[in-house]
Order: sequence, then C-alpha cells, then structure tokens
Amino acid sequence: MIREMEERDIPTLVAFYNELDRLEPMEMSTTVEEWTRVWHNPDRATATRLLALRYNEDGSEEKMVGYGLAYGGEAAWLRLHVLPAYRNQGVASTLYERLSRFVVDAKVWRTSPDQRATLAVEFYQKHGFQFDRYGWEMRLAAEVALAKPRIPAGYTIRTFVSGQDVETYWRTVNAAFAQHHWHEDVLLAEIVYLSEGPTFNPQGVFFASHAEEVVGVCYTVINPAEIERRGMRVGWIEDLGVVPAHQSKGLGRALLLTGVQYLRQSVDVVELGVEGKNAQAMPLYESVGFRPYKGDIMMFKPTADAAAH
Repeated sequence: MIREMEERDIPTLVAFYNELDRLEPMEMSTTVEEWTRVWHNPDRATATRLLALRYNEDGSEEKMVGYGLAYGGEAAWLRLHVLPAYRNQGVASTLYERLSRFVVDAKVWRTSPDQRATLAVEFYQKHGFQFDRYGWEMRLAAEVALAKPRIPAGYTIRTFVSGQDVETYWRTVNAAFAQHHWHEDVLLAEIVYLSEGPTFNPQGVFFASHAEEVVGVCYTVINPAEIERRGMRVGWIEDLGVVPAHQSKGLGRALLLTGVQYLRQSVDVVELGVEGKNAQAMPLYESVGFRPYKGDIMMFKPTADAAAH
C-alpha cells in the first residue's frame, strides 16, 4: 500500500531512516524532534511525501518499507528510499510514478543520491536522469592548524542581531548565491523559521559589511542531536557567501576562518557542503585544509513537456 504521509507518521519515518542507516550507513539517521522541524519548514509546505507500507492480513500497517518525496515548482526535487530487502520489487518505480502526478508544473526533475548508493543511481538513469556534477561534503580535521582571519581593508565583520537581521540574512544569502548552480531563492518565511529554531545561535552568524551595507554572510550550526548520533563533536559551515560585487577580495576567506574559529571553541571537526564545479569555493576550502569525505551525484531529467519545447 502507498499513501500520503501525515504528521503523525513522523516516528514511523524516523524509525525507517534509522533502520536504513543501520543497514547501509550513509548518515541518514535522525530523530523525531529534527524531523518535526523539517515537516514544518515553510520551504517544504507544498511537498508531497509518500509512504510505502507492508500490511498485515487484518489490514493494519505492519512496516514501512519505502519513502518518496517531491517538491518544487518548475525545478522539482525528488527523493526515493527503499529498504534493501524490498528493492527490485517495483516499490521505487511505483513511488516515482505516483510522485510524478503531483508535481505537474515541473520542467526539470532534480535529485542527488549519495555516490555510494549505486542502485539508486542506476534506478534514476533507467528513468532518464542524467549526470550533472558532484556535490561534496568536506571536513576540516581537528589537527589542522587554522590561520587567523584577515579582514580586507574597508570591511567589518559583526554577528547577527536578533529582531533586526532576519531580512538582512535573507537578502544577503539570495544575492550571494544567485549565480550558483541549481540555486533557488530562499523564502523569507524560511529564514524566520530558521531563526526561531533550537540550533540557531545569533553569535554563530557573521555578517561582512562595507560602508554599512551587508555584503557577505557565514552561518554556522552546532546540532547536539547530530553530535550524539554520530559520536563526534562536529559543527557546520551551513552558508558562506559574498555578493558578486565584493568577491575576489579575500572576504570569503575572512568569513570562513571567522566561522571555523567560532565553531572550534565548541567542536573538534568542522564540515561543509559544496557543489563540485564551484571554481571559487573548492580552492578556498582546500587551501584552508578542508578535504572531501563523501559526495552526492547531482542528476537531472527534463520533463516530457519541457523536452517537447
């Protein structure tokens, strides 16, 4: 049986992901609290989530065996996961077919399976998805020495001011990432929701300013639930961006080092994500000491309507 997910299903979905991660460790484990935050994120308000369930003879739900997610407008995102024992039985194909009915305005489908998930990659290829590029997660080990931030002349760096800087963050992030591959503008409502979340710390958000105009941002995150789950003291550089007119001046490096310096007061390992063909970001991160430790395969598929045009 396949049905749409409801909020009451979050514990079931969490148990599914934790079992999947136990069988195939790819850092997909989660908690009810974390997934409840995901459920209420305004950016996912139009998402369609389908559960594939095995039923008992009496009609009661016995076990969740697959999950599918689709959301977005002209550029729609797709996620599919099936427990190993239930693969090659048509579960993923049925989820995919059902999800395609919900996102009717999409001109392109996008997905990014873990590069280790070879069966998933083969499934998407069979359904017409093409390879685009890699997305890397990079790690700065605790033993790597860190240079002191050097703020370029004419610039200053300050932290986020609660009650004042939500729109500043929103404008700066969208301006900084506007030209990035696969970028879609972040909703203001999403930033409001983020700033009210349990892992948001104003002291870990850094703005770079020039002549009183904010032109860069570095957003850091420490999630206690992730630290407990992974058994390592880890923090993230979640967003790092500089608006185009102020790039190539050393400002990104200054913000990055400021963020890492802040994180290292509380954690040992710092991680971040980056698109593999980002000609500016990759060399910057590598020069500081970050190294790729896992990757996603970014794939896309034009829809039939888009291909016809």
